[in-house]
Amino acid sequence: MNLNHIAKKPFWDLFYKTPCMSQMVRLAFNDAIRYNSSAATGGANASIRFENALKRVENTGLEFAMQQVVAMKTDGNHITAELSLSDLIQLGAYAALEYCEGPVINFKMGREDAEKEEVDDAALMDPTNAVRSQFTASELSDDEIVALMGRRTLGFLPPEDEYHGKWVQNPYVFDNTYFKELLNEKSRYIKLDDDRSLLDDPDFKRYVEVFAEDEEIFFQTFARAFNKVSEFGQEDKLLSEI
Repeated sequence: MNLNHIAKKPFWDLFYKTPCMSQMVRLAFNDAIRYNSSAATGGANASIRFENALKRVENTGLEFAMQQVVAMKTDGNHITAELSLSDLIQLGAYAALEYCEGPVINFKMGREDAEKEEVDDAALMDPTNAVRSQFTASELSDDEIVALMGRRTLGFLPPEDEYHGKWVQNPYVFDNTYFKELLNEKSRYIKLDDDRSLLDDPDFKRYVEVFAEDEEIFFQTFARAFNKVSEFGQEDKLLSEI
């Protein structure tokens, strides 16, 4: 059993009792993606733990996941006890993806927790595309952006949302079904405006088609992209893989 496996095991035990895998992935993604590379603000720094951040509409339903991350500091094991909250948030997502049969991503430790929430809303706006608006301030390629949308394969929309439901038939398995359903005009699963915008943008649509056809390529691209996002703003602090 290697150290990456030992570090992830407390999360796998949690998922066996409480299937909150999708919340863990959302928590990690939402914490890290509010990153402005030019201003060097935000990133994977656990600023999502602050009350105002958790109250943001995009973070609806993530309080439980954050509580579990905090508990891992004291109730996990000898490795999780040594990690920062920002490390644990990202580790929880890595563990969730693997638990749901998704790609295995080796984890690097050393992230430092923010002392306050850092948000640059101006950097997050792109009126031309609902998806690009999430990634304007980060440095991600089109295939990485589309792959990251595939995280919606896991989980449901929060009950408080005006829409209800899920994106795929089985929201507990991480695979390429999100892209297959997106291309299926007769799909009975939800499609939001930002989902549809992947088909409206030719540069995005070609990757939707690639990922729907080849799950291995999707996994490889997603792992690369999620790993990059999970290290936003922390790259120079990270130690070797555990």
